[in-house]
Amino acid sequence: MPLSISTIVLIFLININIQFCKGYGYPSGSYGTEKSVQISTPEECARECKDSEPAKYCYYHFVLEYYSTNNRACDFCEQPVNNYSGITSSCECVIIDGFEKTIFSINRMIPGPSIQVCRNDHLIIDLQNNAEGLEATIHWHGIFQEGTQYYDGVPFVTQCPILSANTFRYQFTVKNSGTHFYHSHISVHMIDGQYGSLIVRDPPQFNPFYKWYDEDRPDHVIVISDLFHELSLERFPGRYRKNRGQIPDNFLINGRGNWTDPASGVSTNVQLSMFTVEKGKKYRFRMINSCSTVCLSVVKIEQHTMQVIATDGENVKPISQVDAITSASGERVDFILNANQSSGYYWIHVRGLGECEGREIYQLAILAYKDSTKSSLSPLPGYSFGASRNVFNPPNSTQCGNGLCVDQLIKIYLPNENIIPLSQPPDELLIISFDFFTYNALSLFNSKDQDYKHFYVSPTGSEINSLVANISYKNPPAPLISQSDGYQFMCGDPFVPSTCTEPCTCTHVYHIQRGAIVDVMIYDEKPFPELNHPFHLHGYSFCVMYVGQFVNAPNKEAITNKDVEKEMDSHMARLRNGNYTKCSPKDTVIVPNTGFVILRFKADNPGWWFFHCHFSWHTASGMNVVLHVGKPYDLPPVPPNFPRCYNWTPKN
Repeated sequence: MPLSISTIVLIFLININIQFCKGYGYPSGSYGTEKSVQISTPEECARECKDSEPAKYCYYHFVLEYYSTNNRACDFCEQPVNNYSGITSSCECVIIDGFEKTIFSINRMIPGPSIQVCRNDHLIIDLQNNAEGLEATIHWHGIFQEGTQYYDGVPFVTQCPILSANTFRYQFTVKNSGTHFYHSHISVHMIDGQYGSLIVRDPPQFNPFYKWYDEDRPDHVIVISDLFHELSLERFPGRYRKNRGQIPDNFLINGRGNWTDPASGVSTNVQLSMFTVEKGKKYRFRMINSCSTVCLSVVKIEQHTMQVIATDGENVKPISQVDAITSASGERVDFILNANQSSGYYWIHVRGLGECEGREIYQLAILAYKDSTKSSLSPLPGYSFGASRNVFNPPNSTQCGNGLCVDQLIKIYLPNENIIPLSQPPDELLIISFDFFTYNALSLFNSKDQDYKHFYVSPTGSEINSLVANISYKNPPAPLISQSDGYQFMCGDPFVPSTCTEPCTCTHVYHIQRGAIVDVMIYDEKPFPELNHPFHLHGYSFCVMYVGQFVNAPNKEAITNKDVEKEMDSHMARLRNGNYTKCSPKDTVIVPNTGFVILRFKADNPGWWFFHCHFSWHTASGMNVVLHVGKPYDLPPVPPNFPRCYNWTPKN
């Protein structure tokens, strides 16, 4: 699509007046007012990466706004179904699954524009909030932000929320390559359309699989998302008397899908997303789970197996003959597909697990061989799509015999990459539970003391809050990284306010020494049936050392301290015996129902980093903690004129 006049003018101004960049987190000496910097368009940045190629400065202008699907624009055009580079769109028609509803879109697209760059490129993204009455931030999921910690996009941790009618400029260097994505980190807005892919490719010298496939195309990015046929705020806190819970109405694949009305049986018959291949070639596909609700997803491709080569942006020893991939919100998987079947059309099948199973929620896309026709498609599949023999990332860690669990992955380290030591005892050990607090009606709806609790309504009709280590996270009034105004609201081990009621709500922070080797055991204290939580750590990739389940846990109402101590003793014994010999890399990991994950990272990236369940309703209701690494002097200076926010209650 030709650039708009406003975009052309803005790029021209950037080129002739580059002073705005200085001091905003780019490496010193890379440019200055004495040297012009060439700003590249998204199309120029989505290129084949080459060795020794100079980095580009890639500019994007994101406009957040309320918008409608299937609106008047769809009378004039329709966005293509077989070319999700997502970089630009000449059509402002958003189809989704054929249902007309309000969305909270970025540039009138779902998913939002795809960012496709090379390692060490510099990103400049102006986020213009045109949604009246709503605040916004964007988190760049998987980007470590080393040296640019102020742009991680977590409200009241790394920045103030962007108010409506305001623009905030994110700018950072993408130092870690891989399949990443961006999404809203405010409330539950992500499911309303605030998400998109962020692909950082390697030049050949840093790509161990460079010769393993023929093509790594921009339109071979698979973005899986879930969908409500209403704004997400209708479900937060949610309904008590009708249609309780947060079960999605549908899944989308690259923003498209069919929907069949359960009442009438009538289908919308939307054209499905399509991925084109040529017989005899091998292709790198990049899959992103950008769902918001609690349903895990299983992806299968008819008559094709997948060779997994990367997870959460990290290269791993290849896993061949995978015929199904399970993932939860926040996880990403790269795989090689060999187009070695008869020319034709094949189904790509995504089905939901857990709460989505009862309603049999699933979605389809098409893998299309070049010069074949739709008539070659097999009959329309339903929710089930055949048995799976080799499943990657099964959520139940005791079922690895039917696939491969994430703690069996083997990381491929890049040249000069720091290796996380696995044999030594940790410098710091964090044992962190997560749980739900269920209110009774009297405690929630009797607010004489004006202590209004936040909550959401579960599928059972209970009003619940989310906890990490028995504390429900509450935002401070100002960003912890740049303002001390929020410090008085902090709590955490060993300090918990004496004024805490049940549940305790405060800004939950763990302080960690820079450079420490940190082991974290995160466990499901009071498991809910079929609920497997994905936990995401900002600022780092970690090694998954062990995934397990507590013995006889399904027969217990809660996991006890004795259960935890037993598993930690086993972990320490494995360390002493040298059982940990490989790093299984992730930045988002599923904690199995009735189970736990032990992960390790080296705290070499100072900052204030969110660690949280990636289900949107759990994040919004407090299943979060901040890991504060280092001291103030370890951070780069706060960017000049960085936005500040405060409480304001006049004394008079």
